[in-house]
Amino acid sequence: MKKLTKILALMLVVALVLSLVACGGGDSKKNAHKIDPNAPLSGSLTIFGNIASTEGEISVLDEEILKGFKEKYNVDVTIKGASQSGYLEQLQLAIASGEFPDVALFPTTTHETYIEACQKGKVVALDDYLFEENCPNLMKGTYPTAWEGVKPLDDGKIYAIPRTSITRNEGVVVRADWLKNVGMGDILDRTCHEVSAEEFKEILKRFTLDDPDNNPATKTLGYSCWLDGNKQFGPLEFTRGFYGDYGWYEYKGDDYKYMFPMYSQKTKIFKNEMQYTRDLQTAGYLSPDGPTFDASSKVNELFKTQKIGIDTAFVSAVASDEKSIIEANGGIPNPEGNYVDYIFAKDASGKVAGNGYY
Repeated sequence: MKKLTKILALMLVVALVLSLVACGGGDSKKNAHKIDPNAPLSGSLTIFGNIASTEGEISVLDEEILKGFKEKYNVDVTIKGASQSGYLEQLQLAIASGEFPDVALFPTTTHETYIEACQKGKVVALDDYLFEENCPNLMKGTYPTAWEGVKPLDDGKIYAIPRTSITRNEGVVVRADWLKNVGMGDILDRTCHEVSAEEFKEILKRFTLDDPDNNPATKTLGYSCWLDGNKQFGPLEFTRGFYGDYGWYEYKGDDYKYMFPMYSQKTKIFKNEMQYTRDLQTAGYLSPDGPTFDASSKVNELFKTQKIGIDTAFVSAVASDEKSIIEANGGIPNPEGNYVDYIFAKDASGKVAGNGYY
């Protein structure tokens, strides 16, 4: 594999592409660059994205994936970490520096940073590489409409590989030691650490009222909301699983079968979810300052400083949060197990089925 020096080789777009225009994008081309899947590879690949922490730490799963990639293809992959907060600004600086990574992860296809990078030739057009013989799995797993969303210029060329999955099995990070201290540690013995809507509410209640950190002098809370633009994040996002709000399958309860059930006027899902968050806020289980927070990082800071017991984050955040909690406890690991773990919402049938997200 030849390492590209002045261009971004590929760009993985994290946003779900919502273009409604049907397209080709995957047809074989006469002048396409055929790739021999059996040809030996070697070299290195640098990925810039908010996949890892700013210190470069990645999840155990990611470590195993990169290890397997090295063993199979003899290519060293390095992930340059960047924080979630201000990620686009950091990406702009990386592009402006002239020291481009091989692969960059863009959170949206409509931002001027992505469009300008394409216009200025800092991104490779991928059309000649994208066909069934070269990348059968990619072409099979990418919706045809998604390719239209990564054609930002008038030339009609594809400048990114879109991620078209609309399912993310989201949960929340939780203080595992607090769960045990308030008598709910058995949740972590379940197959998926699954909790019902009432159990989740009970966790927040006990984290607020039952001295989960065994320190009567400190004030603890269950959770906190925050704002992103004009949308409130918090329990509302997590409770979708409780009410069957799965936007990833064909929904037959409304005139438009692929809408998010949450927004259907023929169900009470949205009303129930809003009421759930309101009840938690009224009961005092959520931070009263939450509605004034303008970033999830402020909620994460409350979690790391041990003021709240639950934080909304990827499951991969468990490792870095565990490290922060250990440091906050004088560098002493929890002798009875981990400080931080992950829990998932189960639906009315008791299953963890995953949520449509964004």
